[in-house]
Amino acid sequence: MPEKPQMPILRLPTIRTRLVRGAGMILAQFGVPAGLAMAASTMFGFGPLAGLALAGATYGAAFFRAVQIGRDHDFDRAYADAPTIPAIQDRAAVLAKRVGLAPPAVRLIGDWDFYGLDMIGDVAATTGTAIYVSSRFKRMPCAEREFVLAHEMAHMRAADLSTQIPMRAAVQGSLFLTGVAGVAMVTAVIATGGSVVAAFYGATWSGFFYAHHMAQKALAAKIVREQEYRADENALRLTRDFNAAASLIDRLDDTGPGGIYEEDAPQPSMFTALEKLFGTHPVRDDRMKALRAVWREMVAADPSLQKPRAVPLAPAPTPRP
Repeated sequence: MPEKPQMPILRLPTIRTRLVRGAGMILAQFGVPAGLAMAASTMFGFGPLAGLALAGATYGAAFFRAVQIGRDHDFDRAYADAPTIPAIQDRAAVLAKRVGLAPPAVRLIGDWDFYGLDMIGDVAATTGTAIYVSSRFKRMPCAEREFVLAHEMAHMRAADLSTQIPMRAAVQGSLFLTGVAGVAMVTAVIATGGSVVAAFYGATWSGFFYAHHMAQKALAAKIVREQEYRADENALRLTRDFNAAASLIDRLDDTGPGGIYEEDAPQPSMFTALEKLFGTHPVRDDRMKALRAVWREMVAADPSLQKPRAVPLAPAPTPRP
């Protein structure tokens, strides 16, 4: 009887996916605002190349800023001497070997220091070179800590941070361009002595640029959420512990009621709807639904995963005299 092929340990984006996604990002994130800027400059009596030059300068500055944020070299240098926890470092080395990475340093930093790192959350993050954890991470059960480490290493293995750099440039660039359009509108109104037509045109183009900015934010958030789904899936494949993943997400995420059990039926809310559109992390219910689907696939390939694990009994309390 032929054996079932083993499931791959990690699911990583292919080169074709990266190229197609990159081409789409360039068109949507840089081509559209360049066209808007050229049209706006023509309407206000300038040549289209003036608008293109303005858009290029704006997005060039935003890209430079995004690269600075994305690399986080300064953060790595500042915390190069942060303490590590030997037991966690040893476990990280084991996981790194499984994903084909050199063992990254796992550094413990102050909870407030996470604000210096461009990230969401207060438990763990990666710069692509090292993993940083907080005191909250230390208080977690071992199984949950392992899932967190595997999740961050999955981001490192897929080079997700480098993918986010052009997205950050696009979001910041579209916001800068909106500001430039607003300043241009005020200048045009003043130069024409309070012309209503100039104010109308200026407000219209500012609205176009701001609408594009909001579309950029939604697109970038969607791509980052896809990275989070993939990192969760890969972490589950590495740790093979669904209960740890479920308890961790339930502990950290409060976007919407319930979510860790299939029978939960959370009521939709405006906050949850906005999180699903602009949030960089999936809401708890969607995250758990995706993990359950991956777990079913893993169990189908390896039924032994469903066997209950031995749980050590807690010592009986000592009776008082």
